[in-house]
Amino acid sequence: GDVAALDTARCLRERGILSLGYGADEYEARKPILIERDGVRIGMLSYSCLSTNGENYAGTTVPGVPLLSIRSMEDDMRTIRPLADVIILFFHWGLENEQTVVLDQIKLARSAIDLGANAVVGSHGHVIQPFEFYNGGFIAYGVGNFLFGDVACQTTGPEGGVRHGIVR
Repeated sequence: GDVAALDTARCLRERGILSLGYGADEYEARKPILIERDGVRIGMLSYSCLSTNGENYAGTTVPGVPLLSIRSMEDDMRTIRPLADVIILFFHWGLENEQTVVLDQIKLARSAIDLGANAVVGSHGHVIQPFEFYNGGFIAYGVGNFLFGDVACQTTGPEGGVRHGIVR
């Protein structure tokens, strides 16, 4: 819960490891990370879709994750744009075990690029989802899992039938 998440964030900070996407309040949860490497300033923001994260959204005095919304992206992009050459947004969204994306993901990702993001990286589905280049930006709708157990999944075959399987 919140105690463990806040403790993890504290431990990371004490060791000089940057993290984002969770905080003691909404301001801290939405706070960007800025990294400079080889003269390139990289800014990162993170958001979570309302339908994928239960009830742990940050508020003015409540710890949690930042809610994915156009208004938040607009405000945060305005703040980070002068400080970063490259902006990457991380979204926790989409349907679990589903290799296709829903229309809202496409709309939100393309809106982020239109607002000035260079890339959008999605997670939550536990399977790899499509990627695209849009209006000069890169969108990875779902990057799958780095380390996770087997996941049952289903896809739609070319003939329209449902296929069931395991993603390892």
